[in-house]
Amino acid sequence: MKSIKTFVMAALAIVMFGFASCTKENKPAEKVAGTYEGYTLASSNYFSDMFTADEKGTLTLVNDNTVKIEFTSNTWGSFTFDAALVEGTAAPYKVTGSGKCQMVGMGGQAREYDCTVEANISGNGKDVITFNVPAVMGGTTVVFTQGTAPVSLYVAGKYTGIMSYGVSEMSEVEASIELKAQGDDKIDIVLPQIGEGMMSIPEITLSGIAVSTTDNKVFAIAETEINQTVGTTNYVGTLGGNVDNGKLTLNYALKPGAMPMDINFTFVGE
Repeated sequence: MKSIKTFVMAALAIVMFGFASCTKENKPAEKVAGTYEGYTLASSNYFSDMFTADEKGTLTLVNDNTVKIEFTSNTWGSFTFDAALVEGTAAPYKVTGSGKCQMVGMGGQAREYDCTVEANISGNGKDVITFNVPAVMGGTTVVFTQGTAPVSLYVAGKYTGIMSYGVSEMSEVEASIELKAQGDDKIDIVLPQIGEGMMSIPEITLSGIAVSTTDNKVFAIAETEINQTVGTTNYVGTLGGNVDNGKLTLNYALKPGAMPMDINFTFVGE
């Protein structure tokens, strides 16, 4: 009799444990609720991958399957979703919803727009939340990524300024140099076509240049050896510089083909 009672109690315990497990798993909103810190890249019909650091959002529990999403961007304004649906029995959990955002346009006036949100939350510290605003600039997408932003994103962009170049006597022209993010601490540098005659240099793209920082304000561009062939001409030289609070200073020297001396370049732009 005692053995039958023990068996019944054990079976009941297993059933209750299974019921508790199922109940816990059926509360996906609990799994995704919390504060998320990271960075955003925004794109529209007029620009792409516009970077903003130090972004933050919160997912607050409403019920077992619903969270309230509040996200405020330093660049893009505030986004609110009162009842975003959370689906799934295990990570990654899918989060979707419709809501409103306040974005500041030309003239400094804030306007309200309809927007949607979609995310897959894995809890790995690198979760991505995507906000879509169809009515702004032909459709604007703001992609939030949890975690520390890659160093390369802080310096990526097109810089316009003054290029000084020459062998002994220097000339000055307006020019642009583009830095493209490639991985965490690597950039591509697009050097412009510049000069005429014997000192005419074509556009040259240098890949995988290391960039580093200690404060996310001043970024060192590593001293780099250049050995690049464009068309039938080989260009050798060196390059180095920095980005200091949004201002690019780049110094490089190039020797085209059999030319016996370097052409020196100094660029300063923002």
